[in-house]
Amino acid sequence: MSETVSVIVTAYNVEHYLSKCLDSILAQTYPELEVIVIDDASTDKTKLICDEYEKKDQRVRVIHLAKNGGVSNARNVAIENAKGTYLTFIDGDDWINTAYVEEYLTQAKKHNAEIVMGPYFRFNDQNGMFYFYDALYPTQELTIDDYIRERALQRVAWFSNLGGKLYHRRLFEHKIYGTDYFPVGWFSSEDQIVSSRLCFLAHRIWYTQEANYCWRIRKGSVTQTATTSKTAMDALRAEMQYLVDLAMLGKLDQHLIDVFKENIASIKSQLNDQSLQTTDVYQRICQQLVL
Repeated sequence: MSETVSVIVTAYNVEHYLSKCLDSILAQTYPELEVIVIDDASTDKTKLICDEYEKKDQRVRVIHLAKNGGVSNARNVAIENAKGTYLTFIDGDDWINTAYVEEYLTQAKKHNAEIVMGPYFRFNDQNGMFYFYDALYPTQELTIDDYIRERALQRVAWFSNLGGKLYHRRLFEHKIYGTDYFPVGWFSSEDQIVSSRLCFLAHRIWYTQEANYCWRIRKGSVTQTATTSKTAMDALRAEMQYLVDLAMLGKLDQHLIDVFKENIASIKSQLNDQSLQTTDVYQRICQQLVL
């Protein structure tokens, strides 16, 4: 194997976690890496840490953004600059096992797969506990129907997340979301649109039983903050776009419509909890739930 793998790391104010993330990448058993670190205008020591790693390993390339534009914008910049045959995305507060790239690349080449994914760990910063998440598939090909079913069941978050997967560069030949790869201006839920569209575009998806990605759950991260009208609107837009994508593929049925209703009802409940019943997104969800 001689293909370069572009490892894209997005980093914003992760001074306490970034070194562990980058150390885990540079320790990979597969050495042909291009590590692109996007510093999204951090205000802590993240910038200095990025520069230190760029100096000590020639595989690391740092791009400092002048203005914080969010994770979607950071990933768009990284994709435009990536030169690898394969791409993988890692958040700056997460980390990977040393065999991650080699294992997934081996599976991709052996089975001619354009996406490789597998189980993952979640680490809870508050209690120091690891939790293992597995869709309970053996090592095998995943069909589009498998993907849609798992996403509807919501047994594991990986089916709607971007991280912890290896993607062939071909999937990024065209802009995935309108005029860009990721929807700029979204505060959350951008993964849901892009990850599903990448799976719909892929000729073959492969699931391996090897768990190599650790997703850190920490206070202050996007997934752990209280619902706002902005995050709720992003979530609603993501759910509605996924529904449209399913219809375009001829995959939409009553069960998936019911799942959509359950998901947006859950967003409505979160808005209720935050006393946000007068917001535009709350009214839009109510309109969707009339029928």
